[in-house]
Amino acid sequence: MTTPFKNSERQDYVGVWGGIDLVVKPPLRRADFEAITLIGAGEYEAIFLNLPRCLQRHVTKLAETGDVEGFIEGAKTGSGLSESYLTSLIRGHETFLRLLPRVSAGREIICYSPNPTDEEIRATLELPSLILRDSVTKTVSLEQWLSIVEEMVEFGKSKLEEEVEFILREAGRFKSSACICDPGAAVSLKKHLQKKTLTRILYTVLPYRFTPLQTLLRLYQQKPLPASEVEEHVKQHIGFVQKYIVPLGLEEGLEAWTEKELRWLQGRPDKPPAHPPTPSET
Repeated sequence: MTTPFKNSERQDYVGVWGGIDLVVKPPLRRADFEAITLIGAGEYEAIFLNLPRCLQRHVTKLAETGDVEGFIEGAKTGSGLSESYLTSLIRGHETFLRLLPRVSAGREIICYSPNPTDEEIRATLELPSLILRDSVTKTVSLEQWLSIVEEMVEFGKSKLEEEVEFILREAGRFKSSACICDPGAAVSLKKHLQKKTLTRILYTVLPYRFTPLQTLLRLYQQKPLPASEVEEHVKQHIGFVQKYIVPLGLEEGLEAWTEKELRWLQGRPDKPPAHPPTPSET
Protein backbone atom coordinates (compact mmCIF):
# COMPACT_ATOMS: atom_id res chain seq x y z
CA MET A 1 0.00 0.00 0.00
CA THR A 2 1.35 3.40 -0.92
CA THR A 3 0.76 6.69 0.85
CA PRO A 4 0.92 10.33 -0.32
CA PHE A 5 3.78 11.20 2.02
CA LYS A 6 7.33 11.83 0.96
CA ASN A 7 9.11 9.84 3.67
CA SER A 8 6.48 7.29 4.66
CA GLU A 9 7.27 4.21 2.62
CA ARG A 10 4.99 1.43 3.88
CA GLN A 11 5.42 -2.29 4.25
CA ASP A 12 2.73 -4.79 5.17
CA TYR A 13 2.63 -6.12 8.72
CA VAL A 14 3.79 -9.72 8.42
CA GLY A 15 3.50 -11.93 11.48
CA VAL A 16 3.41 -8.90 13.78
CA TRP A 17 0.64 -8.24 16.28
CA GLY A 18 0.30 -4.79 17.82
CA GLY A 19 2.11 -2.82 15.09
CA ILE A 20 1.77 0.95 15.39
CA ASP A 21 1.97 3.70 12.80
CA LEU A 22 2.58 7.10 14.36
CA VAL A 23 0.71 9.58 12.16
CA VAL A 24 2.40 12.93 12.71
CA LYS A 25 -0.14 15.72 12.35
CA PRO A 26 0.64 19.41 12.91
CA PRO A 27 -2.32 21.77 13.51
CA LEU A 28 -3.10 22.35 9.82
CA ARG A 29 -6.19 21.53 7.75
CA ARG A 30 -3.99 19.97 5.06
CA ALA A 31 -2.63 17.62 7.70
CA ASP A 32 -6.18 16.80 8.83
CA PHE A 33 -7.17 15.71 5.33
CA GLU A 34 -3.96 13.76 4.75
CA ALA A 35 -4.27 11.96 8.09
CA ILE A 36 -7.88 10.96 7.38
CA THR A 37 -6.89 9.73 3.90
CA LEU A 38 -3.99 7.73 5.32
CA ILE A 39 -6.04 6.11 8.07
CA GLY A 40 -8.91 5.37 5.73
CA ALA A 41 -6.59 3.57 3.32
CA GLY A 42 -4.97 1.47 6.04
CA GLU A 43 -6.11 -1.78 7.62
CA TYR A 44 -6.03 -0.32 11.10
CA GLU A 45 -8.19 -1.83 13.81
CA ALA A 46 -7.76 1.08 16.23
CA ILE A 47 -7.09 4.81 16.15
CA PHE A 48 -5.26 6.32 19.12
CA LEU A 49 -5.85 10.04 19.69
CA ASN A 50 -3.57 12.31 21.73
CA LEU A 51 -6.39 13.52 23.96
CA PRO A 52 -6.83 13.03 27.74
CA ARG A 53 -8.37 9.71 28.70
CA CYS A 54 -11.07 11.47 30.72
CA LEU A 55 -12.56 12.50 27.35
CA GLN A 56 -12.97 8.91 26.15
CA ARG A 57 -16.77 8.66 26.23
CA HIS A 58 -17.13 12.11 24.66
CA VAL A 59 -14.67 11.20 21.89
CA THR A 60 -16.53 7.95 21.24
CA LYS A 61 -19.65 10.00 20.53
CA LEU A 62 -17.67 12.53 18.51
CA ALA A 63 -16.34 9.71 16.30
CA GLU A 64 -19.95 8.92 15.39
CA THR A 65 -21.24 12.47 14.84
CA GLY A 66 -18.28 14.74 14.02
CA ASP A 67 -19.98 17.41 16.15
CA VAL A 68 -17.01 19.32 17.58
CA GLU A 69 -19.13 22.00 19.24
CA GLY A 70 -21.29 19.35 20.90
CA PHE A 71 -18.16 17.53 22.00
CA ILE A 72 -16.82 20.62 23.79
CA GLU A 73 -20.19 21.32 25.38
CA GLY A 74 -20.56 17.78 26.67
CA ALA A 75 -16.95 17.48 27.81
CA LYS A 76 -17.20 20.71 29.83
CA THR A 77 -19.63 19.12 32.25
CA GLY A 78 -18.63 15.49 31.84
CA SER A 79 -14.86 15.79 32.23
CA GLY A 80 -14.44 18.75 34.56
CA LEU A 81 -12.13 20.47 32.07
CA SER A 82 -12.82 24.12 31.24
CA GLU A 83 -14.02 25.25 27.83
CA SER A 84 -10.87 27.33 27.36
CA TYR A 85 -8.63 24.33 28.02
CA LEU A 86 -10.69 22.03 25.78
CA THR A 87 -10.54 24.61 22.99
CA SER A 88 -6.76 24.85 23.34
CA LEU A 89 -6.47 21.04 23.11
CA ILE A 90 -8.21 20.76 19.76
CA ARG A 91 -7.17 24.08 18.22
CA GLY A 92 -5.95 23.43 14.69
CA HIS A 93 -7.35 19.87 14.72
CA GLU A 94 -11.06 20.64 14.37
CA THR A 95 -11.28 19.45 10.76
CA PHE A 96 -9.73 16.09 11.63
CA LEU A 97 -12.26 15.59 14.41
CA ARG A 98 -15.16 16.57 12.14
CA LEU A 99 -13.98 14.05 9.56
CA LEU A 100 -13.32 11.28 12.09
CA PRO A 101 -16.68 9.54 11.43
CA ARG A 102 -15.45 8.80 7.89
CA VAL A 103 -12.82 6.41 9.22
CA SER A 104 -14.15 5.34 12.64
CA ALA A 105 -16.55 2.60 11.55
CA GLY A 106 -15.24 -0.81 12.61
CA ARG A 107 -12.30 0.74 14.43
CA GLU A 108 -11.87 1.37 18.14
CA ILE A 109 -11.15 5.02 18.98
CA ILE A 110 -8.91 5.39 22.04
CA CYS A 111 -7.67 8.49 23.89
CA TYR A 112 -4.13 7.79 25.07
CA SER A 113 -2.92 10.89 26.93
CA PRO A 114 -3.05 10.96 30.75
CA ASN A 115 -5.46 13.39 32.34
CA PRO A 116 -3.85 16.82 32.81
CA THR A 117 -2.84 18.01 36.25
CA ASP A 118 -3.97 21.37 37.58
CA GLU A 119 -0.43 22.65 37.06
CA GLU A 120 -0.40 21.55 33.42
CA ILE A 121 -3.75 23.23 32.77
CA ARG A 122 -2.54 26.42 34.41
CA ALA A 123 0.65 26.49 32.32
CA THR A 124 -1.27 25.81 29.10
CA LEU A 125 -3.69 28.67 29.73
CA GLU A 126 -1.00 31.02 31.06
CA LEU A 127 1.14 30.76 27.93
CA PRO A 128 -1.05 32.85 25.56
CA SER A 129 -1.41 35.56 28.20
CA LEU A 130 2.34 35.68 28.70
CA ILE A 131 2.95 36.00 24.96
CA LEU A 132 0.35 38.76 24.69
CA ARG A 133 1.72 40.70 27.64
CA ASP A 134 5.32 40.55 26.45
CA SER A 135 4.18 41.51 22.95
CA VAL A 136 2.48 44.63 24.30
CA THR A 137 5.28 45.62 26.68
CA LYS A 138 8.01 44.66 24.17
CA THR A 139 9.89 42.88 26.95
CA VAL A 140 10.62 39.27 27.89
CA SER A 141 9.44 38.18 31.35
CA LEU A 142 12.42 35.86 31.56
CA GLU A 143 11.81 34.36 35.01
CA GLN A 144 8.25 33.42 34.06
CA TRP A 145 9.37 32.00 30.74
CA LEU A 146 12.09 29.92 32.37
CA SER A 147 9.56 28.60 34.86
CA ILE A 148 6.93 27.73 32.25
CA VAL A 149 9.45 26.12 29.88
CA GLU A 150 10.81 23.93 32.68
CA GLU A 151 7.27 22.95 33.65
CA MET A 152 6.27 22.10 30.09
CA VAL A 153 9.38 19.96 29.60
CA GLU A 154 8.69 18.06 32.84
CA PHE A 155 5.03 17.60 31.91
CA GLY A 156 6.14 16.18 28.57
CA LYS A 157 8.57 13.70 30.13
CA SER A 158 6.08 12.39 32.67
CA LYS A 159 3.31 12.14 30.05
CA LEU A 160 5.58 10.25 27.66
CA GLU A 161 6.15 7.40 30.10
CA GLU A 162 2.44 7.01 30.79
CA GLU A 163 1.50 7.28 27.11
CA VAL A 164 3.98 4.61 26.04
CA GLU A 165 2.83 2.19 28.74
CA PHE A 166 -0.84 2.78 27.89
CA ILE A 167 -0.41 2.54 24.11
CA LEU A 168 1.59 -0.69 24.32
CA ARG A 169 -0.97 -2.27 26.63
CA GLU A 170 -3.95 -1.30 24.49
CA ALA A 171 -2.33 -1.79 21.06
CA GLY A 172 -1.58 -5.40 21.94
CA ARG A 173 -5.29 -6.11 21.41
CA PHE A 174 -5.11 -5.18 17.72
CA LYS A 175 -3.12 -6.35 14.73
CA SER A 176 -2.33 -2.77 13.68
CA SER A 177 -3.12 0.70 14.99
CA ALA A 178 -2.78 4.30 13.87
CA CYS A 179 -1.65 6.72 16.54
CA ILE A 180 -2.04 10.47 16.04
CA CYS A 181 0.76 12.57 17.52
CA ASP A 182 2.19 16.05 17.12
CA PRO A 183 5.55 16.68 15.43
CA GLY A 184 7.41 17.30 18.67
CA ALA A 185 6.45 13.95 20.20
CA ALA A 186 6.92 11.55 17.30
CA VAL A 187 10.59 10.62 17.61
CA SER A 188 10.44 10.13 21.40
CA LEU A 189 7.31 8.00 21.13
CA LYS A 190 8.86 5.80 18.47
CA LYS A 191 12.10 5.44 20.43
CA HIS A 192 10.21 3.88 23.33
CA LEU A 193 7.44 2.03 21.48
CA GLN A 194 9.78 0.25 19.06
CA LYS A 195 11.45 -1.53 21.96
CA LYS A 196 8.29 -3.61 22.28
CA THR A 197 6.57 -3.59 18.87
CA LEU A 198 6.99 -2.64 15.22
CA THR A 199 6.59 1.14 15.06
CA ARG A 200 6.84 3.53 12.14
CA ILE A 201 6.48 7.28 11.70
CA LEU A 202 4.31 8.64 8.89
CA TYR A 203 4.57 12.41 8.41
CA THR A 204 1.81 14.55 6.95
CA VAL A 205 2.25 17.90 5.14
CA LEU A 206 5.97 17.74 4.68
CA PRO A 207 7.89 19.93 4.96
CA TYR A 208 6.87 21.41 8.30
CA ARG A 209 8.91 23.92 10.28
CA PHE A 210 8.80 23.97 14.07
CA THR A 211 7.87 27.25 15.68
CA PRO A 212 10.56 28.95 17.83
CA LEU A 213 8.78 27.77 21.00
CA GLN A 214 8.64 24.17 19.77
CA THR A 215 12.34 24.36 18.95
CA LEU A 216 13.09 25.76 22.41
CA LEU A 217 11.20 22.93 24.12
CA ARG A 218 12.95 20.28 22.02
CA LEU A 219 16.37 21.70 22.86
CA TYR A 220 15.49 22.09 26.54
CA GLN A 221 14.41 18.44 26.70
CA GLN A 222 17.96 17.46 25.80
CA LYS A 223 19.55 19.75 28.37
CA PRO A 224 18.69 23.03 30.16
CA LEU A 225 19.71 26.08 28.15
CA PRO A 226 21.34 29.27 29.42
CA ALA A 227 18.88 32.05 30.19
CA SER A 228 20.24 34.11 27.32
CA GLU A 229 19.41 31.37 24.80
CA VAL A 230 15.93 30.94 26.23
CA GLU A 231 15.38 34.69 25.93
CA GLU A 232 16.45 34.66 22.27
CA HIS A 233 14.05 31.83 21.41
CA VAL A 234 11.24 33.62 23.25
CA LYS A 235 11.89 36.83 21.33
CA GLN A 236 11.78 34.86 18.09
CA HIS A 237 8.51 33.23 19.10
CA ILE A 238 6.87 36.51 20.05
CA GLY A 239 7.99 37.91 16.70
CA PHE A 240 6.57 34.83 14.95
CA VAL A 241 3.20 35.28 16.68
CA GLN A 242 3.05 39.00 15.89
CA LYS A 243 4.10 38.63 12.25
CA TYR A 244 2.25 35.45 11.27
CA ILE A 245 -0.37 34.23 13.75
CA VAL A 246 -2.04 37.52 14.72
CA PRO A 247 -2.61 38.85 11.18
CA LEU A 248 -3.08 35.49 9.39
CA GLY A 249 -4.50 33.10 11.98
CA LEU A 250 -3.02 29.76 13.04
CA GLU A 251 -3.55 27.92 9.75
CA GLU A 252 -2.26 30.49 7.27
CA GLY A 253 0.33 31.76 9.75
CA LEU A 254 2.02 28.35 10.10
CA GLU A 255 1.94 27.82 6.34
CA ALA A 256 3.49 31.25 5.67
CA TRP A 257 6.09 30.70 8.42
CA THR A 258 7.16 27.35 6.97
CA GLU A 259 7.38 28.74 3.45
CA LYS A 260 9.46 31.71 4.58
CA GLU A 261 11.82 29.67 6.74
CA LEU A 262 12.43 27.02 4.11
CA ARG A 263 13.11 29.62 1.44
CA TRP A 264 15.68 31.16 3.79
CA LEU A 265 17.24 27.76 4.52
CA GLN A 266 17.47 26.92 0.84
CA GLY A 267 19.67 29.95 0.41
CA ARG A 268 21.89 28.94 3.33
CA PRO A 269 23.25 25.41 2.79
CA ASP A 270 25.30 25.73 5.95
CA LYS A 271 22.13 25.80 8.06
CA PRO A 272 20.58 22.60 9.50
CA PRO A 273 17.56 21.06 7.74
CA ALA A 274 14.04 22.04 8.72
CA HIS A 275 12.08 19.88 11.08
CA PRO A 276 10.62 17.30 11.21
CA PRO A 277 13.75 15.17 11.46
CA THR A 278 15.11 13.23 8.56
CA PRO A 279 14.31 9.51 8.23
CA SER A 280 17.72 8.72 9.76
CA GLU A 281 16.52 10.30 13.02
CA THR A 282 13.48 8.06 13.11
